[in-house]
This record gives sequence, structure tokens and C-alpha cells, in this order.
Amino acid sequence: MARPIDSQSHRSDDATVHGNLLRLRRLGIETLQESVVYMRKDCHVCRSEGLTAHARVRIGLGDKSIIATLNQVTSDLLSPGEASLSEVAWRRLAAVDGDEIAVSHTEPLASMSRVRAKIYGDRLDRDQLIPSPADYDRWAHCL
Repeated sequence: MARPIDSQSHRSDDATVHGNLLRLRRLGIETLQESVVYMRKDCHVCRSEGLTAHARVRIGLGDKSIIATLNQVTSDLLSPGEASLSEVAWRRLAAVDGDEIAVSHTEPLASMSRVRAKIYGDRLDRDQLIPSPADYDRWAHCL
């Protein structure tokens, strides 16, 4: 019997991931190297988080998390409360069929505040032109 879906927050060791949980179902979709999550368009997570197709979302499972592109399904390929991942995302998370993932919005990169400052006419010094180490770590999740 399937495990119940819990909509409480999920905490991983490396990062806190706030969001709703969905049960994984392996569909065997190959996307080469792109991490993709597949969710029903009428999914409670999409509705509550305001997620739309092609959004970049954080997927958390235990102490691992990745950034993935959201593709929405409008058929009965997935049941309510289910999600699937591209094969590369399954590997990156070391996920197994039936695991529960936490889905949430991504956090903005720290360096984006400097980009906004530049847009509004502020001068940036040399150190501000280099992304922060935290941004490099976050970019690594996108690969």
C-alpha cells in the first residue's frame, strides 16, 4: 500500500526545503543531462506554490537537493499526489520508486542584488563583479 502524502515542511541536512511532499513514480523519461520534474497541472503543490510549466524548482530528498525544470502533465499518467523525475534527476537524488520529495521555489542567488543595483545605476567594485561562493554551489545544482 502506498505511503500517505504529508503536506508538512521537509528538512534536509544540507538545506531546508519548505514545500509539499509528493510520492515519486518512475516513468523512465530520458532527458540527457537535464533534471526535470513531472507533476500534474492540477497538483496541490502547483496550486499552493503557484508553479507553472518550465519553472525552476528545488527538489529535496533526505540530505540531497537539486534544481529541476517543471513539466506539467494534463493526463492520468500520474495520479494525484505523485510526481516523476527525468532519469538523470533520479540518479542525482539517488531516489527510488515510492520516495517522497519536497518541492519548493528556488531561492534567488545572492549576486542578483548586485545585478539589480547595477540596473538602477549603482557602481560596482571589482569584488562585487565576482559571484559569491554560495552562488557557485547553487549553480552546481542546475547542471
